[in-house]
Amino acid sequence: MDREGHERLTQEAAAEVKGLTQKQLEVIIDANVDSDYDQVRSAIHFDNCAFPDGCERIAKYRRRILEQTDRFSETSLQALGSLLHTVQDFYAHSTWVDMQQELSPIPLWDFNMNSLPAGVVSGTWDVGFPKRCKKGVAMHDDIAKDDAESPRGKIVVATGPNAGKTLLELAYDAARRATELQIRRFLAGIYRYRITTVTGDKDRAGTDADVFIKIFNESGEPTGRIYLNNVDHDDFERGCTDEFLVALRHHLSDVPKVEIGYDLDENVGENPEWFLKSVRIENLMSGAKWSFRCERWLSKSAADGKTIVTLSKGRPLKVSRAPKRKRTMKSV
Repeated sequence: MDREGHERLTQEAAAEVKGLTQKQLEVIIDANVDSDYDQVRSAIHFDNCAFPDGCERIAKYRRRILEQTDRFSETSLQALGSLLHTVQDFYAHSTWVDMQQELSPIPLWDFNMNSLPAGVVSGTWDVGFPKRCKKGVAMHDDIAKDDAESPRGKIVVATGPNAGKTLLELAYDAARRATELQIRRFLAGIYRYRITTVTGDKDRAGTDADVFIKIFNESGEPTGRIYLNNVDHDDFERGCTDEFLVALRHHLSDVPKVEIGYDLDENVGENPEWFLKSVRIENLMSGAKWSFRCERWLSKSAADGKTIVTLSKGRPLKVSRAPKRKRTMKSV
């Protein structure tokens, strides 16, 4: 499937499922389309009959998604995009649709090798590796249904419930439904929260550091680190209020405290020091809100040297001495 097809497919499926913001969808689509630039690894595109490899690639990205504390993290969204590329190419690059053209709708594969029918192949691709096709399997261009110019995609079904449709149309429809299924799976079992931070309106109060937060539930158990980052946006600028939409696997009925800050062992940028006024957590399902005052510098050169602080509801932390930092054009 060509890059335009991957983008259009993903947009149509996401519009049907709903639940993703436009910015999140852009991250997913970028990762999907970028996968097409690697033509060497057969697993990415299910080329060269690399069905076990393609299945393992899909499983790998599913695991990566589940490993993330925040389902809406950039890492998780990119993993979904990479996964979707491989799912979509299966229907375009293999003979699955060709062999089941008498069925409507075309069944979807569960990407379990035990359920792959005998005889399903994908075309051979000279530069791709590994090559798992038996001798005599046709070339990629003779099997693929990538676009309207693909010879195989132009073939019109003569009989049955799909009569009059092209194999390209059937492959596209199957790939779209499979994409919807994967997006629904991605969004299943999550609870949405909005995290709002307010940066102080002080000289050089903004930070370049990678800020994270841990949220503690009513039992005192914390989440993993949730990195606060809006893609293509400069967060935590002086005097600014920033909002972050996150998706967790647990419902929070109470949030007695949070831990927030940045780790000096990670990316801190040129100006890591940060004056944080407050943090608010909002459960977007129940409407519950929890506010935490900070009113202090997070800096190794502040009075107590802390870059990570624990905030309890209604209990502000204060540090009277501002950190010393050199002036740069980037400081705000």
